[in-house]
Amino acid sequence: GDGGSGGKGIFLHHSLNDQFVQSTGCCHDPTMPRCCCSIAADTCLGVIQAMNNWAIEVNRCQIQNYAGEAYMNNTTTQTSTTQVKTEISFSDEDKGITCMTATGESCVANTTLCLHEHSGHFNSPAFAKAFPMAEIVIDFFARDACEINNGQWDEAAYSCKCNDDITYSGFFF
Repeated sequence: GDGGSGGKGIFLHHSLNDQFVQSTGCCHDPTMPRCCCSIAADTCLGVIQAMNNWAIEVNRCQIQNYAGEAYMNNTTTQTSTTQVKTEISFSDEDKGITCMTATGESCVANTTLCLHEHSGHFNSPAFAKAFPMAEIVIDFFARDACEINNGQWDEAAYSCKCNDDITYSGFFF
């Protein structure tokens, strides 16, 4: 967890066709797709599960339990998974981008994952050209900082209206 503080906003981006870091995770398991550069872990953790874990453990989003049936070897077994509730927060079919955000009143900070269908490793021809959401990322962190400090985010002006009782200190650039 994050020790009881106000959480930590996170805005994950991953391309589903990234050949360097697989969206299903990088693990030692030889039956799973390999990642570049000897990136591997004992436990294979995909990007969706990583987002889910962050939402629960750091941003304290409420857990939703889903029960269902799985079919293995022609046998029906009961399964359950623990997930946070999410909603589609951004979608651009032309660019192949879909973002999901953990939702619920218990979430203390924003947890969002954007999946890009065909952006590779965001490195060709260069990161600045391959990554199409720079302004949205900046907006995400500005909004998150505003809201976790009880400010009101102004969508039209991309600015934060702070409460009168907030004081500021430190260095500002």
